[in-house]
Amino acid sequence: ITSEVTFGETSTGAAVLQGSYVGADQSYSRLNAPGGSKITGGMDSREVTEANGRRLVKTYTDALQLGESFIDDAMQVFKLAIGHNFIQGRHTTHVAAVCLYIACRRRDDNRIMLIDLSDILRINVFKLGQIYSALVALLELRGNIEPINAESLIYRFAQKLEFGDATYRVAKEAVQVLRRMDRDWMMIGRRPAGVCGAALILAARMNNFRRTVREVVYVVKVTDMTIEKRLEEFKYTESSKLTVAEFRNHGDRLETECDPPAFYAQFLERKKRRKRVKTGTAADEQTSDSEQDHETSATPSETSRRGSTATNAQQAQADSQAMPPPPIPIDPALVAISGQRLSELQGPEALEPAATVGNRGLKRKRSGKNGDQGKPSPDHPEPQRDGQP
Repeated sequence: ITSEVTFGETSTGAAVLQGSYVGADQSYSRLNAPGGSKITGGMDSREVTEANGRRLVKTYTDALQLGESFIDDAMQVFKLAIGHNFIQGRHTTHVAAVCLYIACRRRDDNRIMLIDLSDILRINVFKLGQIYSALVALLELRGNIEPINAESLIYRFAQKLEFGDATYRVAKEAVQVLRRMDRDWMMIGRRPAGVCGAALILAARMNNFRRTVREVVYVVKVTDMTIEKRLEEFKYTESSKLTVAEFRNHGDRLETECDPPAFYAQFLERKKRRKRVKTGTAADEQTSDSEQDHETSATPSETSRRGSTATNAQQAQADSQAMPPPPIPIDPALVAISGQRLSELQGPEALEPAATVGNRGLKRKRSGKNGDQGKPSPDHPEPQRDGQP
């Protein structure tokens, strides 16, 4: 911008415009030669940054096998980021990768995920996600960003799983499973990679290919739990009850639609909670029964130790309510025979009643056991010695 326009004359007599030219994307003007040509050999910082950005974007496109048109679209976003000073305080490699991802997301047939770029850069995908969200909010590109179509990712993942000649057939049936999942509200709020992984496992098993969850995880770049959760949700749909032939023929034409997974997840949670409560109650009852059985089968020593803890009042009440033991039955013939034997041996004591004699005989036997063990009995007299009667 000058206050007046002035012209000069060269050595050949040609008229030239005096002054300098400043482009819209330049921070300062370049010097002109006397003939009007620009002096080469110098680049400002903005041009250096753009050159580095283009070099980085081309490296990423070659690694992801993208066309040249992606480079031009990414550079447009990169120049806008430079114009808003978005690159200040951030790595150029990160900003260039985010610009390429924005250029991919603005197309309908996008097959690139942000985690693919994070693998190339070897950084955390969430760090790139923060830069991507900030740049989209700064440039107000939210309305121009297309959602990732899961069907466009299926063929790319199927090629990496090495199905051979059946790759197209497996991918086609995986897309059919995806459409069925979409009708059953399984794709709302889910990452496309996890749903694609579950659909590929089902399609592979429908075509007699064994692909484990671990193999699919390395391709779709999600966790094992995510794919297992998607398979668990598909188990509760009506489509899971069909055979392979029925699903191929009219799987897409089912009129019934399953409820969203969050709806029956609450029902399953309540069912598990009730089951845990019932299991806990049954365990308590079993514990009480085992304690009662243990008390019943306890040894006398254990019973005496437990009984010692009872109070005196409880013992007195138990003794008062107890019945006396019945008398021991004695055969009268035995009592009479014992009385006759005692009358023959003792003489005068035979006049006493038989019961009394019997009792005395019992006492004498007991005393013989204790202190009269050396005295001879009538049935077994002591053997006579020499010189004794």
